Amino acid sequence: MKYLLFITSILLLTLQVSAQNLKFGPVVGGVITNQYEPEKSVLGVNLGLFLEYGKGNWALETDLVFLVAKGSPYRGSLILPIHLKYYLGDIVYVKCGPTFGLKPYDMDLQDHRRRYFVGMGCGLGCKIFKRFYVDLIYDRALTSISYKYSTIGLSLKWNLLKTN
Repeated sequence: MKYLLFITSILLLTLQVSAQNLKFGPVVGGVITNQYEPEKSVLGVNLGLFLEYGKGNWALETDLVFLVAKGSPYRGSLILPIHLKYYLGDIVYVKCGPTFGLKPYDMDLQDHRRRYFVGMGCGLGCKIFKRFYVDLIYDRALTSISYKYSTIGLSLKWNLLKTN
């Protein structure tokens, strides 16, 4: 968390970006985690922060979210998606990119490699008010810890930086 705030401060001080190109704020949402063998689905909540920087129709967005989903292999995970976004106009956008995760609270794992996971996510979103956005995303795990899992999430993002 401190690392994300440090990076955000550096961006604000050194890049001399305008508020039109930078978005930052809280994220809250719900997720459904799907397990394929044995088959089951688990509901959960994600909470965190997002940061987006863009020019024209293209933007790079990252989130740092904490996932709470009892019974899910991702429960208690810190998740960091890094998505490339393309705005299809002023309201709708699509995004895709890798997702990195860490299970810092799962001390029962004997194999420490199982504490880290990588996935790939794609989604779409829209601007619903001047500074509020809604995302719908599908993420599929790619690493051996969780290759039989996927998540579908719906998130609300609030841009705290004023834009014109």
